[in-house]
Amino acid sequence: QTFSNIQVLKDYGHMIFTAEIEIGTPGKVFAVVPDTGSSNTWVMSKDCMDCDEAGCDPEGYSKSDCAALQSGDWNAPCHTFYERTSSDTQTPVMVEGTETQKEFKIQYGSGATKGLVTQDRVNLGGFEVKGTIGEAVEGKTFKEMPFDGISGLAFKPLSVAHMEPVFDTVMDKHNLVKLPATPETDPSYSTENKYSCISFHLSSDECAQESHMGVGNFDRKCYPKDERLHFVPLKSRTYWVITIKSIEAVWAPVSLVANSLRTEAPRQSVSLCDKCTGIVDTGTSLMYGPEGSIKTLNRMIGAGPRGIVDCSAYHPDINIVLENEHGVERTFTLKGSDYILQYDFICVSGFKPMTESRHPFWIVGDVFLGKFYSVFDFGNSRVGFATANDKCA
Repeated sequence: QTFSNIQVLKDYGHMIFTAEIEIGTPGKVFAVVPDTGSSNTWVMSKDCMDCDEAGCDPEGYSKSDCAALQSGDWNAPCHTFYERTSSDTQTPVMVEGTETQKEFKIQYGSGATKGLVTQDRVNLGGFEVKGTIGEAVEGKTFKEMPFDGISGLAFKPLSVAHMEPVFDTVMDKHNLVKLPATPETDPSYSTENKYSCISFHLSSDECAQESHMGVGNFDRKCYPKDERLHFVPLKSRTYWVITIKSIEAVWAPVSLVANSLRTEAPRQSVSLCDKCTGIVDTGTSLMYGPEGSIKTLNRMIGAGPRGIVDCSAYHPDINIVLENEHGVERTFTLKGSDYILQYDFICVSGFKPMTESRHPFWIVGDVFLGKFYSVFDFGNSRVGFATANDKCA
């Protein structure tokens, strides 16, 4: 049995995933990026003067074919805009003790936005609340992107302008309960219950458009019957911060033939991380890591300065070891086909260096989350992983 609060995600070349949320009364539907790497929810305001590309396509989202989605060559869409005066349930959030509406300003790795803070009716994955959102009045860095905003799914300490994260409001107003410690075997677990978690299945086949987000539960059919979720405890409740026990690039043994004699070349491995910090982020397409580690890896797989690699070459396995709440380790392996991204006849590495960061952490993005089903468990401060099935069936 599958629970009911499932939100289908639109997959843009496995680089951007969007969900639909409804805001206002009467409700208006917006395409947003569900982002566990931030905490604020915002959508573009009708007062934004630079949010639409000149000559944008009103059907820019819907009529792009799969080849265009895979290559990133979708039409620049016309966005849906939030109009506060058209909603019967809108309430401006004022700076305390003044008659001035509160403002927000957010800097992301890929752009920035700013605007005004308001409260309105929000429907997230079937849960309706009076939520705090941002009305973005500046968004030129996102105007060609196939989304109208971002729905932050990290924790309140990370929130800009002290805005209450929408899912925090959902958990409070709908009395979502904690997920059992081992939900697959706990008799109290039920698909009918609503839990304080959000789950993601990012399908490996973007053309099938079968990726989805589960709000308030997880889907047991998204990973093998003989496998259990491996829950990794959080180091802090800001981002979804975990400890990565190790990351290792491994070359499997190969047969060599010389002078008619066959020998086995030994297994080779290179350590890229030892007890390092990782941030699990659905809003980041690739895997990012410390500059030295990523340069070492990309040099080994033959990636040039722009990350371009030989599509036909052998690429090592990347073994990522994670330790659960009880100290039990599990190895999550990325094959070359998982992290080498192909666009037409060009292949690029899915690992990028964080050249401007002074902190040696890793960002675990969609390159990893596309291979492994994930459950972000707010109530128990942990995130669970299991090998994702191709389809949740």
